[in-house]
Amino acid sequence: TYTVVGRRDFSGLPEEALAKIEERHFAVYYRDGVWWVEDLGSKHGTYLNGVRVKKERLREGDAISPGAAVAAVFKRCETTRKVVPMEEEGTKTY
Repeated sequence: TYTVVGRRDFSGLPEEALAKIEERHFAVYYRDGVWWVEDLGSKHGTYLNGVRVKKERLREGDAISPGAAVAAVFKRCETTRKVVPMEEEGTKTY
């Protein structure tokens, strides 16, 4: 499983926030029993729980931010895991 997350995934955000998110900002993937987030060379970086990372292991509930503009949450969804915008969790972050 390999999912690229980018600007289109955060299309409901204000224009100034979207300007800091690349078309292909970061990837989330599963390898050897572990979920990972990896920055794809973005200008504003990828943050995991507020810390800028290039590649890092994910745990359920981790907050992933493309740049410092917006956050998403890594969560379990039945038997799979996915990245969802925090506003779906009831919290908006810009």
